[in-house]
Amino acid sequence: MIRISGPESIDVAKKIFVPKNAKKTLKKAPGYSALYGNIVNENILVDSGIALIFRSPHSYTGEDTVEISCHGGDTVSSEVLAACLNAGANIAQPGEFTKRAFLNGKMDLQEAEAVIDLITSKTMQQNSYFNYTRNQRKTQIMEEIKAEIQSLMAHLMAWIDYPEEDVPSVEEQDFLGEIQKLKEKTQRMLGDFEKGQRQKRGLRVVLLGEPNVGKSTLFNLLVEDQRSIVTPIAGTTRDIIREEAEICGYPILLSDTAGLREGGDEVEEEGIRRSWDEISSADILVQVLEAGRISAYEENLVLKESQKPKLCIVNKSDQGCDTDLERIENDYDMMVIVSAKEAPDEARETIKNAIRQLLQIQPLDPDAVLLSNQRQRESMQKVDDCLAKILAFAKDQLIYDDVSIYLQEALEAIGELKGENVTDAVLEEVFSKFCVGK
Repeated sequence: MIRISGPESIDVAKKIFVPKNAKKTLKKAPGYSALYGNIVNENILVDSGIALIFRSPHSYTGEDTVEISCHGGDTVSSEVLAACLNAGANIAQPGEFTKRAFLNGKMDLQEAEAVIDLITSKTMQQNSYFNYTRNQRKTQIMEEIKAEIQSLMAHLMAWIDYPEEDVPSVEEQDFLGEIQKLKEKTQRMLGDFEKGQRQKRGLRVVLLGEPNVGKSTLFNLLVEDQRSIVTPIAGTTRDIIREEAEICGYPILLSDTAGLREGGDEVEEEGIRRSWDEISSADILVQVLEAGRISAYEENLVLKESQKPKLCIVNKSDQGCDTDLERIENDYDMMVIVSAKEAPDEARETIKNAIRQLLQIQPLDPDAVLLSNQRQRESMQKVDDCLAKILAFAKDQLIYDDVSIYLQEALEAIGELKGENVTDAVLEEVFSKFCVGK
């Protein structure tokens, strides 16, 4: 699909799109109407397709827009795009359609940022968390906070500036009570920020262990695909193999590493070095042991000194344990015993549940309103700081002139979050993250 947006979009489209019904023209077509016809480039037939017309302001960008659907494929779509350029259109910049929607008042900045979150979502839970409707809810919450601050500020200023008028006095306890309620809202959103970031970036889980203990088998089991080569030969995995999985809606980046041992050839040693490097970026370290070789286990100082959550998986339990597990249990935050070969489904769920518990992964609240990036968090922190300063006055003496200044600063911070008063540099940074066509 090729999208053309702007005040001259219909004029451009009519140069390359010829309706099959000669009685119909793009110029006269109403909004939300579709026409079937031929797509031409300088009068040479390129394809046949459908033109969908949107009239300003009732379009995604708020401008006149034409979307031309062709048969697809690199050659055809490239020719249709070339026809548009020959007719006077320009290539859109990354995020330009959404940027125009923001500039034309179709959405605020946090709603625009939700579009990129939606595009890059990797799980259904991410999708629902960052969808457009969810961020309309966030906009509603922001408007409610803004309206409450404006109401408090209007009452306070009227009471200060017009003492001769019959303005109800500002009761300090009631006033501070309203400020406290607002701060509870901002604190809740700030408190949920890390949950949102964890949801966006996913969690990194690294499988570690000696060669041939079943790491690659467990890796394939968790990602539900034969991504890692499994053989009886020790040292088969010589590089980091990464694949995505999902736990409670959170994306998990799982890494299968080279078996940790002394010796081996030069290639295997490089793989082992990379395995140690992988530890630094992990959210959880998973050591895999073989049940029949526990007695040969030696505590690894690197793992012991790491402050990251550590899970021990005792694999190949069908072969029986050769020693008491209690002697190594204290080296880990949690231990599970599985047999990937004899009970793969049970093993998969046992390991996923252990990871979920260690990382304290909980199903996300569908009604939560998340701040989806650092820019939004910083703006909300400014609001919270202003409210905190007002409450701090209550311990000494409430100076209403100063209170009004902090309320004004809080309103300005909300404006920043919504994009009502941001610099061109901020807009450039936000929309540079988009792909072309959005």
